Amino acid sequence: MSDQLKFGDRVRVTQRSHVEGYQPGDKGIVLEGPASHTGDDQKSYVVAMDKDGPGRTSVIFGADEIEPDD
Repeated sequence: MSDQLKFGDRVRVTQRSHVEGYQPGDKGIVLEGPASHTGDDQKSYVVAMDKDGPGRTSVIFGADEIEPDD
């Protein structure tokens, strides 16, 4: 995934995701990113996942773990 995602974009989890509790196809909305949380070139995004409902904790996904939900 490139740096094309921005706040408010709809995304879905890809097959490459290693985030526990989320399956490929799960959807959400980008809240923040792209950012580097590890000090290297790996970019990540903070996403509010639909299945978690309003007011729940957001999730950090690597840029390759999500894609636009067109």
